[in-house]
Amino acid sequence: MGLREDTLRTLSDLPSEIVETHGLRFEVRGLTVKDANGLYDRLSKRVGDTVEVDREKWNAEWCIASVFDPDTGDKVFDPADRDSLLAGRADLVQVLAQAAARLSGFGGDEDAARRLKSEPA
Repeated sequence: MGLREDTLRTLSDLPSEIVETHGLRFEVRGLTVKDANGLYDRLSKRVGDTVEVDREKWNAEWCIASVFDPDTGDKVFDPADRDSLLAGRADLVQVLAQAAARLSGFGGDEDAARRLKSEPA
């Protein structure tokens, strides 16, 4: 196989890991480029002449996008769960969100926020 074929095969092999915390077990998956773009759209807010990351929704949106049941493969959270995630235990939600950001190539929580933030328009 050539470089193109090897690259295309690698692109479809999304990273994932099992995260066990608070007596619960989750599969956290990295995002596709399309899903990462959708996440960026949901986390963007205009502040004056710039677009910034909406930190209020940060952890909830990563969990909605990336957290799955390891036994069924189903998503654990959907957009209707956003308020519950925001009102829930920060220590549990943050562990999942940080794993999702890292697996999606954004590093840790702060690194991901920096990479998603855009320059002034």
